[in-house]
Amino acid sequence: MRLIKRLGNDEISRFLSKIIDSVLIETGYNFFERLDFSLGEDNVEVNDSTVKISLDKNNGFVTEKDTRATRILILQKLGLAFLRKYKKIPDYIENLIVNRGITKKFSRDFFYFSYIYLIKEEKDVKDMDKFLNINLPWLSFYGIDDYESRFFLRTLNIFKHRKVFQQRARKLFLALKKDLEKEDNLAKAIKEFALLK
Repeated sequence: MRLIKRLGNDEISRFLSKIIDSVLIETGYNFFERLDFSLGEDNVEVNDSTVKISLDKNNGFVTEKDTRATRILILQKLGLAFLRKYKKIPDYIENLIVNRGITKKFSRDFFYFSYIYLIKEEKDVKDMDKFLNINLPWLSFYGIDDYESRFFLRTLNIFKHRKVFQQRARKLFLALKKDLEKEDNLAKAIKEFALLK
C-alpha cells in the first residue's frame, strides 16, 4: 500500500502524521493500493483501489492534540473507507457500523472519545440530526457492552429538549439495536432511517 500525507509542516500536521502512522502500523491496514491523507473538510472518498481521507484540522480533539481521541478519529475514517469499498448506505448507519467495529477492538478509547464528545457538545438539542448524533455512543456499545451502553443512554439526560425527538426516532432505534451485519436487519434500518428523514 502506498501512503501519501499532504498535511503541511506545522505542529498540528506533525501530530496528525504521527497518529496516522501509529494507527496504520497497529492495525495493519492495507485494504487499498493507495491511501491519501489531506487537510480540509472531514471526508472519505473511495475510488476503486484508492481512498482519499480529508481531516478537519480544526476538530477540537486535533487542536488539543488529544492522542486517544484523534486515534479514534483516524480509525473511524479508515473504517468508513473499508465499508464504502463494499456498500453504499446512509452516513449515520455507516458511522454506527464503523463505531461498533471500533468498540469491539478499542472499547476503552472509544468510551473516552464518546464521553468527551458528549460533555463538550452543545446541550440544547434543536434538530433531529443533533438528536441522532448524541445517541450514537449508546447505540455503538449496544449489544457489545450493555453497562457502557446504559451509561451513555443515562448521560443523555444532560441534553435539553431531546425528548421532543424521542418518539419519532423510536422505530429507527429499534432497528439500529439489531445486528446490522445481517442484511435483513440492515435493510430494515435503512428503511426506517429514510422514513425518519
